[in-house]
Amino acid sequence: MPKQLVIILAFIALPLLLSSQKSQKVKWINAIEWLQKQDVSDKVLLAEIAELVQVEKQQQNPILIAAGAVGAVFGVYAVIQIVRAKQKALALTEVYYPDASQDGTKGDAFRHLLVSALLRHMANRPVSNCAMVAWELKADIARTNEPRNRYMDLHNNELARVHCYRDFNRINNIDSIAFRVHQFIETDSNSRYYNWHKTPPTRKQAKKMADTTNVRKYIFWNKEEFKLDN
Repeated sequence: MPKQLVIILAFIALPLLLSSQKSQKVKWINAIEWLQKQDVSDKVLLAEIAELVQVEKQQQNPILIAAGAVGAVFGVYAVIQIVRAKQKALALTEVYYPDASQDGTKGDAFRHLLVSALLRHMANRPVSNCAMVAWELKADIARTNEPRNRYMDLHNNELARVHCYRDFNRINNIDSIAFRVHQFIETDSNSRYYNWHKTPPTRKQAKKMADTTNVRKYIFWNKEEFKLDN
């Protein structure tokens, strides 16, 4: 397991392991009940949070608990900001890439860059990091995360959260962040295309290629003329 991921998971899991499991479940349940009373339209994300709670209840693996514990560690405020950031990123993706954000496309890269940048802007860098890693781990657990998607997403998330964040957030405004992310995506010199459409890479291959990609270039593998169901 990469050293950075171990550090992230340890950072999330430590408070959980030092407190009672019952107490953490109560925090999660209270957070969900509070969210359900608010004007939150992203029912899909609420369902994802509830599903993570079920994972925590049913499996006693600290890594799985850590993946679902962002709210328990950072509090209800962080959960709310995650919901809002995802809502805004999805809405703005439809503005800039209507019906063109399938896996591996530039629209998909835009969505990941934007939600990562918005999470840092609306909450902070640790919340952005942990939330995005948790989503990837959740997909890993469900065995729905192909290597080409996993390593594209992780690379692009880090690019927006760390390496290019200052370029995206120059005037501390969500619409401006989205505009700059879009400009970045549409500048060909900022991209690294991999031909993973016809020949999907193994996990080891995808990781190696992502690890050796320039940290200021986003990855995509699906040019939009391709149809994923072919």
